[in-house]
Amino acid sequence: MPQSKFGRRLGAVRRAEFGSPMETAARSIGILATSAALYLASHDPIFPIWCASYFLFEGLFLLIAGWPPKRNIRAHFGLAILFYNLSALNFAWLPLYMIWLGEPGYALVGGLGIFGMLLYTLHRTEYEASLVISDCLHAVVVAGALLVIIEPRIDSTAMQVAGFICALAVAKYFCLGMWAKLRNQAQHRRTEQRYAAAQKERALSQFVGGVAHDFNNQLTAILGNLELIDHLHDPSDRAHAMRAVHEAGGNAAQTVRQLLATTGRAPLRPRWIDLNHFVDTRISYIRDLMGDAIRLDVGPIPEHARVTADPGMLETALVELCQNARDAMEEGTGRIRISATDESPGGRQAPRFALVVEDDGPGVDDSALAMLTEPFYTTKGVGEGPGLGLSAVRGFAHQSGGELRIGRSAMGGLRIALVLPEVMAQLPASGAS
Repeated sequence: MPQSKFGRRLGAVRRAEFGSPMETAARSIGILATSAALYLASHDPIFPIWCASYFLFEGLFLLIAGWPPKRNIRAHFGLAILFYNLSALNFAWLPLYMIWLGEPGYALVGGLGIFGMLLYTLHRTEYEASLVISDCLHAVVVAGALLVIIEPRIDSTAMQVAGFICALAVAKYFCLGMWAKLRNQAQHRRTEQRYAAAQKERALSQFVGGVAHDFNNQLTAILGNLELIDHLHDPSDRAHAMRAVHEAGGNAAQTVRQLLATTGRAPLRPRWIDLNHFVDTRISYIRDLMGDAIRLDVGPIPEHARVTADPGMLETALVELCQNARDAMEEGTGRIRISATDESPGGRQAPRFALVVEDDGPGVDDSALAMLTEPFYTTKGVGEGPGLGLSAVRGFAHQSGGELRIGRSAMGGLRIALVLPEVMAQLPASGAS
């Protein structure tokens, strides 16, 4: 078995025993409190000795499982399992000893201790094969020890047989339950892996198909107009065809730029940008793009809202967000609002502001919300999607040190916030550029 496989198994063992800090703390406090109460009631030093030995073995197990070596991890894994078994058996012997004492109070606490040990083992959210085998052996050992302790005190042979059958049944069903949980966990992980692989294949197919579709449209326009030029004699017609070729070439170049932005590799020239001035100088242009059927409002923008970004890419991103909101309108009419909010985290962290675009469209369901930034993903028909729009905006945001947040708007549709860092002192300012 490869070293990395043992490393993963060691991590699973560690998470199974110490994966929940709250549970680990509650377990430790419970053991300390119980041993202290038993000592105060009996003044028997065996109880603090048991408590100290439990934490010793648990600490050694955590030390070994928590810091795996780079070499010989297989032996390290075996050592971790050894100390896990020592810790479990060390825990179990005291409840058995208390049952052996025969006093009702001790027997009650001991029986509850055994019951709690089994419940703790069954409640885990993560299982590892070596731990399951160990836990099953622990259950068999504890059941056998209980028979050895209690059976001699029973006079009736029939009751002894009944006790043996009950102990055997409890151990059997405990082991079956543990193995069922291990199988269910393995099946769940295989299902998650298949789902992740299917999602990756779907995203890749969607991406490749979208890029091919975009470039095919541009190439068709370029080749068609070039072929048309050979048959045109009027200079104005030839000039019109050449303009169409240049336009298609420009669209293809824009697709390449969006691809670079999607991957976070677009060449950027960050500048100081005052968001109030930035939006004011572009709102008329964006209103013309949206058309008369769309009402475009400008919401509140903090006076001190300044960010660091590439002005040209930020303008492209704002246009993409507005076009995405417009395309969401079912009847081609609706309302879009552009605003900005202070997203500064506080403390010593750098301040951030968000350029927000909201609409009153129908929105999308929860399953589609998480996929809106995938390249060429669309909730519309074939050929009606946003292309690389939101994916490119997200890539630009990440490359600029920010993020893209998508949620539901109070207006009824989507709320998309392009969060960017505040101005850096060494950068030149850019207002209208």
